[in-house]
Formats: sequence, C-alpha cells, structure tokens
Amino acid sequence: MGFGIDKQTLDELNLLGKFRNGSVYNLFNQVKTRGGEQLLDKIFRLPLEDAAQINERTSIFGFFQKEQLAFPVDTQQVGLMREYLDYGGTKNILGVFAGTIVKRVLSSLTRDDRYKKNIQGLQSVIAVMNKCFYFLETMPAIPGPYAERVKTIRAILADKRIARLRDIDIYQSMPIKTLVYYNHLLKTKLQNEVEDVLSFIYEIDVNINVSTIARNKGFVFAEALSPEQNVFSAIDLRHPSVDKAIGNSLELAENSNVLFLTGANMAGKSTLMKSVGISLYFIVKIACSSSRYINGFAIGK
Repeated sequence: MGFGIDKQTLDELNLLGKFRNGSVYNLFNQVKTRGGEQLLDKIFRLPLEDAAQINERTSIFGFFQKEQLAFPVDTQQVGLMREYLDYGGTKNILGVFAGTIVKRVLSSLTRDDRYKKNIQGLQSVIAVMNKCFYFLETMPAIPGPYAERVKTIRAILADKRIARLRDIDIYQSMPIKTLVYYNHLLKTKLQNEVEDVLSFIYEIDVNINVSTIARNKGFVFAEALSPEQNVFSAIDLRHPSVDKAIGNSLELAENSNVLFLTGANMAGKSTLMKSVGISLYFIVKIACSSSRYINGFAIGK
C-alpha cells in the first residue's frame, strides 16, 4: 500500500503552504534560491515509498548536517545565471555573433540593455561555475549513491571548455570574441551540462537548508525499515512548530499496534497525534523527524 494523505489531513496538520502561518513547509522554506524553493516544494508534495530511497536521502542530509557546509554561491548570481540560460541561444555561431553585434550597437545608441544583461549573465555563469568547482574541490567525500551525482558534476566542471572559465577575470572588460564563443558554447553545445550544474546547486541549497534547520531544531533523520519489520519507534517525539515542547516516546509494532490516548483537556493529546502524523509525513518527504531519536520506521507498497 502506498503512502497517501487527503487534503483535509494536510490542512489539519498545517503541512503545506508557503504563505500559511506556522506551516511545516514554512519551517523548512529557508532556501536561498528560487530553484531550491521549487525543489523543496516538489519534495514536500511527492512522497518516497521505498525504504532504500528514504535512507539514501537520510544519508545525504546527515552528511550535510555533519559537515555544516555553507552555501557556496551568491544568490543573485544564480538568478542572473538562470535568466541568461532562459534567454536561449542560436545554434549557428555566425547568428550569435550578428545578434551580439546588434545588441552592442543598440546599447550605445538607445537605452537597450540586452547587451549589458548578456555580459552580466555570462559573468554570473562564470562566477557560479567557478564557485561550484572550488566547493566540490574542498568538500569531503560523500558516502552512498549520491557520490555518483557529485562525480558527474565534477566531470562537467573538469571539461576543458568549461575549465577555461576559471581563467577569465569577470571584473575586466570582456571581448566580443569571448562573449560570442561562450554564448554559443553554454547555450547550445553544453546547455544540458550547464543546466545539470545549476540543478546540482539547487540540490545543494536544499540539502544545506534542511540539514541546518534539523540541526538547529534538534531533529533527527529517520531510518526506514522493510515492510516485514512493521514497526514505528520514536523517542522524545515533538511537534516541530512548537518551541520548547515536551517530547513523548512511542513505539508501535505488529503485536502492539493500538494506542489509547487519555488526558485532561488542553493536556496535549491533539498535539501528540499531530506530531505522529507530521513525523510520518516528514519521513516519506524529507527523511526527517521532529524527535530526538527514531530507530525504526517500516514502509512498503
């Protein structure tokens, strides 16, 4: 059986909503880039239903939490890079040259700012790609399957055509020849590779963001078990949006799967039930739980 949740439950638990006060999504939505925000939104809305995938995501967040890495690039430059790539390119380099010359002439005769934006966009691409390269050069080895993802990005940045970007001083005047060459190269021949690097930067944004919030809030990254083990176990489980909350320990298994919850009014019964629901949602979304320790969670289709 897959993981499913209806709209009423989403609303009751206040899980989603960028502009909803106190929503769990808002708690984690402290990413620095627009692409990172879109990726975080996708993660929140599309659950993982495979224990191996959840544990892989757990290991990635755990790595970034341990290393306490800082986001390596300038947010504004990432935005300019996105605009530069979205503007599109021409496969014919002569067409790129002609278009660049026209923009330059118009910029000197009118208030046309396309030539200026073109230069700023390329400068941002150079800055972002170079910072990503040096970030990976100093980043410790990451364990697990995500190491292949890092290896792929390193290979792209090691390409001789891209490596030459590290020799360009973006604070010096950029010759037309250089501008035309890289406009053609980055927007046509290496478009997919450059987009992949940008996607990786969004991933880094989310990984650093989630791991930092988890560390600051005292959250843990859960271990997903096979469906045969059929257990949910948590220690000091708390509502993630309640500061200084008192935690509760909970264990449900095949032979102990009924929970009687009693207590006086305003004693926290609803908060505990919501904490369990939110924690389960957390695990299949971002492999994270608002408890001090989770040593088991069985999931399967």
